[in-house]
Amino acid sequence: MDAVTNDHIESVIVKEYYDYKPESNLTLCLLTLKNGFVVHGEAHCLAHDWYDECIGKQRSRANAKDKIWILEAYLLRQKQFEYGK
Repeated sequence: MDAVTNDHIESVIVKEYYDYKPESNLTLCLLTLKNGFVVHGEAHCLAHDWYDECIGKQRSRANAKDKIWILEAYLLRQKQFEYGK
């Protein structure tokens, strides 16, 4: 891997799980990566009446993906450091 790209991020995701908690208006997204590590993301809604499942899933997944970007960027930088690039 020479760069972290959206295609790369998507390629390391092997499973998705979503859960909506109506008591807290919270949508959770769990993304399982190829190595078994699980990254979570969340999205909040101000009121249950405004909840939209599609938007909740999109926002919680985007939040989880942001965390994967950080992990993959760190991994790439570590590899560059180890190989003197």
